[in-house]
Amino acid sequence: MLGKKGREEQIENFNTTLRNMGKAGIAELQYNRMNNAGSWMGNWRTSVENIGRGGARMEKFDYDIARKAPLTGYGVISEEMLWDNFTYFLEATIPVAEEVGVKMVLHPDDPQVPSIAGIARIIRSVESYDRVFEIMPSSANCMDLCLGCFSQMMDNEHVYEAIRHFGKAGRISRIDFRTVIGTVEKFDEVFADEGKLDMLQAVKVLKEVGFNGIVQIDHVPLLTGEIEYGRASRAFSFGYLKGILQAADAL
Repeated sequence: MLGKKGREEQIENFNTTLRNMGKAGIAELQYNRMNNAGSWMGNWRTSVENIGRGGARMEKFDYDIARKAPLTGYGVISEEMLWDNFTYFLEATIPVAEEVGVKMVLHPDDPQVPSIAGIARIIRSVESYDRVFEIMPSSANCMDLCLGCFSQMMDNEHVYEAIRHFGKAGRISRIDFRTVIGTVEKFDEVFADEGKLDMLQAVKVLKEVGFNGIVQIDHVPLLTGEIEYGRASRAFSFGYLKGILQAADAL
């Protein structure tokens, strides 16, 4: 990501993984370009103790808190640097993915704010994805359209427009089925049936554009007494998703 010594070896290891996936018949590799240095979690969040419906614990992000995070040992990392390094990476890996029949599925940065702890975050808009696809127009260059991330970034109608924009272009390979309350600068991760996004309408638009890829459950609140993975909450989300698919006549 940072263009440091050893990146050629890392890229070759990545390409070896792609080749092995092709041989094994594994069709997709989901990845991201987030450098979450300074966070104790996989995604940058400011709290995991926010209490929601039924006493469930929810993850929360508040940019007013996150913007105070000190610089890490990486120092300040600019958008320009990250775009240069990402372009280098795409040009070295997408041709291999295309050759072996594997789709590289890019997840957006989460949260989609300009910078945290001095480190820029570049995959945070429709325009940034357009740029990725302009760099490498290959059909192996795809996206995970995370409904939670996109509903953080924009209002409902613009989420549906983004689905149409990328869906008609054949760029959506995977959907993360989740939503939030709030905006990108301050949001709570809630149960899929209580967020700001109309999930039924989102699935109807996916059907409209002919999407036939993977829909996966993502980021669930934790019920009292649950293990960290949240099996009960995930089971609820799977049931809700099944109902949404039936209601949209998308099964």
